[in-house]
Amino acid sequence: MATVKDTQPFEYVQQLTLASHLSTLRLTSIVFGLFASYYLVLCILQQLRRRRLIAASRCQKVAHTLGSWPFGLDILKATKNAFATNQLPTFYDAYFRALGNTWAFRIFNQTMYFTCEPRILKFILSTHPENFPSAPLVTGLGPLIGKTGIFSVDGVEWEHSRALLKPQFTRAQVTDFQFLEKHFSKFLANIFPPSKAMRQTVSLDIHPLFFDLTLNSASQFLFGESVNSLSSEDRNTHLNGEMGLGEALSFAQSIAAVRAFLGVAASWVIFGRDAHTKFYQACSTCHTFVDFYVDKAISLHMGTQRGKPDALRSDNSTKEKYVALNEFARVSQDRTLLRDNAIDLIIAGRDTTANFLSWTMYVLARDPRVFSKLRTEIVNELGDGEFGELPSFNQLKNLKYLRWVLKEVLRLYPVTKVAAEDIVLPAGGGPDGTAPLLTSVAFGFADSMFSLHRRKDLYGEDADDFRPERWGDDERLNNIGWGYLPFSGGPRICIGQHHAMNEASYVTARIIQSCRSISLPPDIDPKDPEQYEVSFAMGSAKGVHVQLTKAY
Repeated sequence: MATVKDTQPFEYVQQLTLASHLSTLRLTSIVFGLFASYYLVLCILQQLRRRRLIAASRCQKVAHTLGSWPFGLDILKATKNAFATNQLPTFYDAYFRALGNTWAFRIFNQTMYFTCEPRILKFILSTHPENFPSAPLVTGLGPLIGKTGIFSVDGVEWEHSRALLKPQFTRAQVTDFQFLEKHFSKFLANIFPPSKAMRQTVSLDIHPLFFDLTLNSASQFLFGESVNSLSSEDRNTHLNGEMGLGEALSFAQSIAAVRAFLGVAASWVIFGRDAHTKFYQACSTCHTFVDFYVDKAISLHMGTQRGKPDALRSDNSTKEKYVALNEFARVSQDRTLLRDNAIDLIIAGRDTTANFLSWTMYVLARDPRVFSKLRTEIVNELGDGEFGELPSFNQLKNLKYLRWVLKEVLRLYPVTKVAAEDIVLPAGGGPDGTAPLLTSVAFGFADSMFSLHRRKDLYGEDADDFRPERWGDDERLNNIGWGYLPFSGGPRICIGQHHAMNEASYVTARIIQSCRSISLPPDIDPKDPEQYEVSFAMGSAKGVHVQLTKAY
């Protein structure tokens, strides 16, 4: 049995332990109090600085901030419904028409501003792009495009990547249509098989074929070797798993775009767990695809194929061409950096032009007048069907109406920026949106080219209509400036814009040269509402169904 004397050491230890705990708790409280005081002082100083900025710049609040439910759940619900019905661009456009050119809503802890005001777009994209870095978007886009590619970096890293890409888009590179014609011939053979009768009429969804065509041309142009996705035996080469490359690229972008646009948390609310599981699988498929080319570029640089100087080239037509991925591999053999840049390049090269071409066929099939006028111009310049000649760069420049048609397509069917510090925007505040607006690190910005390009004060009362002639008879459009941004603007304007325009011009001219008519299939109602696929480049969610009649 323990005596009182025996228990004294234990009581002493307990007292020491209690004193130690109290001392630790007291120290923790002091540290916490210091941090809380520091944070409070920072908040007070920030508020004082913001008030001085507001007073000095005469800033006003945005006139309309949407959302009446906690955490903006009502906005999320409405956005989810718009996404499910493929009407997200028109959903936001309705707010622009009702509320003005700049408005906001709050989701969870972030205020999101939406704008189609040219002065704000110029400020964000050109005047002060350093205050709206790309890095914050990586949280949403990162699983697909990574953290080190040209879309994700800023400053010196971005300038370095841009410099490596610039030689890829010289005039000599983007006006050489020899390799593009090779891919176009396979594209046309998929529509009009050579074994069939000479004069054929075919009804099909041409949308997927455009993605195959641009994937072929982009992979050869940027990687030095074509995927050959227009050949069924070569489709999905170099891929593992059940998901095909085309499906993976499209699905991954649809989820990633919303993650970047509204935030990761909002994306989970809208899509749920199953869609995000498929999203990560799709990202893995895309990475497997580009890793094949990354490894070949690294092998070439490391000298493992010294006896095969053209190992990365699919034919002699690309022998002396600049290949962007090879140049990146020459500078760095970091597979992550190369993969991230390769993903960026293939998405930009494939999706932008494929959707551009798809929307062009979409409107031509619905407008016989424009098609007839355009075909007359093309046949007069290039000849008809198999008796015509392949377009040269100079001949394409002569096709004025084709240029108007493509500009009008980009106007009607043209995607978020986060502020790095407190900064005053030149417009967006006040009842009419013309007063300066103060933004901060807690605010995001989404620009709507869809709504900008349909503003009636910029494009007239028929701004919603497809009318290519406006680019020739409306003098206001000669100085439209920041009111027309199909390829964005400022220092980060799309470096491949001329390549995309040349490729779209060539392919459109060749299709119309090869087809006596382009119309809607009998089972398609021209009055059916348009449906939009949300991605890095807006596409048609229900495909592009056309009826083509061969010209020869």
